[in-house]
Amino acid sequence: MRLTFDAATGYLTSLLAALDVPRDSQMLVFSETSAQATRINPRNPRALFFNDVTMVGWVRGTDRLEVVTHDSRQGPIFYTVQQSPTDRPQLKRDDTCLQCHLSWD
Repeated sequence: MRLTFDAATGYLTSLLAALDVPRDSQMLVFSETSAQATRINPRNPRALFFNDVTMVGWVRGTDRLEVVTHDSRQGPIFYTVQQSPTDRPQLKRDDTCLQCHLSWD
């Protein structure tokens, strides 16, 4: 996939299009329960965009996008995309999210 960097939202718009995640699925979350919690507050909520299998999280002013997708065998798979212009942006697997999101219950 080819991603385009935008000065205001970074790779958000092109990543949503590439993953077929509708922009109008957006919901705002004010909970500070993200790896980017220090930037989330009532004036700067976390925007979540989703379809049936993928969620993209964006917080204005942060250095990365958060992506989680559901694999039918492995469960949730987490990725991040750095929010800085580059010729080859990459989705990088991020297992640190499983510290909070992995539950045997």
